[in-house]
Amino acid sequence: TSTEQEVASWQLRDAGALDYFDVMICGDMVVNSKPDPEIFLKACQGLGVRPADAFVVEDAFSGVRAAHAAGARTIMVPDQVQPTDEIAALAEVVLPSMDAAREYMAQFL
Repeated sequence: TSTEQEVASWQLRDAGALDYFDVMICGDMVVNSKPDPEIFLKACQGLGVRPADAFVVEDAFSGVRAAHAAGARTIMVPDQVQPTDEIAALAEVVLPSMDAAREYMAQFL
């Protein structure tokens, strides 16, 4: 996440989701912010996976650009703004919800 580590940790803890994450790379842990791929490359390195074997779920255009530049399998779940043709072309798939993203990824496990 581009969010600072302290804030992201608090939000995930409050949501009861912090324990589901093995690695967290946050905005204050990288030099270059999205659309630079640094944050996703560091996350893959921390997990010990190749970017080509990683899924990135993003709602923002800069995040889709960063994930694509990292070489990750990019899923866009739009929040308020639907993707442009350019952004849709950078994503492997555009899905309507996180549930749909989970179902999509499950077929590759």
